Formats: sequence, C-alpha cells, structure tokens
Amino acid sequence: MSQYEQHSMPQEKFLTVANNVIHQSLLEAQRTSAKNIFNALMDKKRVALITLRMEDGSESRFDLMLDHSEFRGKLNFGSFRASVQSLVASVSDLLRDEKQLTTFKDQDSSAVLFGIPGFTEEEGELNAMMLASTTDVPGTVLLKLQYMDPAQFLEQPAGS
Repeated sequence: MSQYEQHSMPQEKFLTVANNVIHQSLLEAQRTSAKNIFNALMDKKRVALITLRMEDGSESRFDLMLDHSEFRGKLNFGSFRASVQSLVASVSDLLRDEKQLTTFKDQDSSAVLFGIPGFTEEEGELNAMMLASTTDVPGTVLLKLQYMDPAQFLEQPAGS
C-alpha cells in the first residue's frame, strides 16, 4: 500500500492556497529571504517553500521553480518581485470576482497552467507571468512561475 494518497480539491480552492503560499513566501517574507529564493530560482533550483497540513490531516509540501526563458529584458529581483505582485493581484481579483477560471492541462502529465497572466512593463518591455502546477513527486505540489511570450495576450488588429 502506498504511503501517499492523492487528494483533489476544487481548482479555485487550490489556486487560493497556491496564491497564498506564493504571497507569503515572496511578498510578505523578509527581503533577504525572498531574495535568497529568487537567487536559487535563477540557478534553476527547485525551492521547498512550505509544508501545509490539509483539512483531512494529510500534509503537502509546496515547492517552487521558475521558467524565465521568455522574460524580455534583464531579470533582477525587483522586476521578478513586480511580476509576482502583478500575478498574485490578478489571481486574487479573479477569485474575488468569481470569474471563470481558464486552465490548460498537459495530456502527458498532471501539469496545469492557470490562464491568469500578471503583466509588468520594464524599460518599454512587456512581460507576462503565469502560474502552473504539477504533482510530479508524491506528497509534493510543484508550483512553477513561468514567463510567457506577452505577444500572445495582445489584441490582434482586425483582419490579421
């Protein structure tokens, strides 16, 4: 018998938990702690953020990774933090307003991309950050912050 059981929760509830974990770990945390996480993420490391006790008494660890391959400009802690603030605000707004949540699922894994971009502009460059999650390790949720090509979010002129 497996030591781990897979549990599911409504996507809106999961997104609330994930958003709170990111907010606490990167925005409410002391600058030194948040910057250490950023530096580890920039080194392509997987960072363990927190272990939460769920309503059923089980525990889930939340890890974080960053894909900044689509970032435009020079990524530093300040621009990263601004992106996280924008993403957290966008997720909070969607949840508060009870808007329809759009998700994209990877057919070959448990990965889910939440269709909520957080936008920032630095030195004339637009960037879009989104949140993805997967449960690739039993008992662990991997949250992945991803910079996406912002052009896909821009309105296309009629007839193009």
